[in-house]
Amino acid sequence: MMLAKKYIRITGIILIIIVPVLILNWGKLTKPAHQINVPTDKLMLVSNDSIKFQFNPFEKKIKFVAYMKIGALYHVKECERLIKKFPNIPFIFYVINSDQKTIKEYLQHNKIAYPIYYYPTNEWGDLSFISFIVDKNNKVIETTGPGMKIHFENSLKRIQNSNY
Repeated sequence: MMLAKKYIRITGIILIIIVPVLILNWGKLTKPAHQINVPTDKLMLVSNDSIKFQFNPFEKKIKFVAYMKIGALYHVKECERLIKKFPNIPFIFYVINSDQKTIKEYLQHNKIAYPIYYYPTNEWGDLSFISFIVDKNNKVIETTGPGMKIHFENSLKRIQNSNY
């Protein structure tokens, strides 16, 4: 009887310690970070007056990555101010399901002076635009983008000032 009471008391103490730890960390334990495909071997398309990367964008600790159909390329123009404001965060844009000639014409016609990567296949279904901030291992830190103006800029500020 005495042994049973000690067992119950020890079990109770263990549960008091373990249960809150499990509850607080449940999301981390059950949801592995989503990792996306950020291919480095895609053809870079540029307009005649395109800027050049001063570094390899794929090797940075943090990067903004967007996949879009050609009709959503206007998002690149929306990002120009933030590209200049956050020069240490590379912005990597992939255009999916389109031909190279059409993309180059669009870049030149709309004076988009930022490199665009040609991604001939579409892994994103019917989405015309999807974007993420990812770490050096391409694990998603946050799903955000230029359509969420204030939130997007605040996310870039926070991440730039963090330990990522």
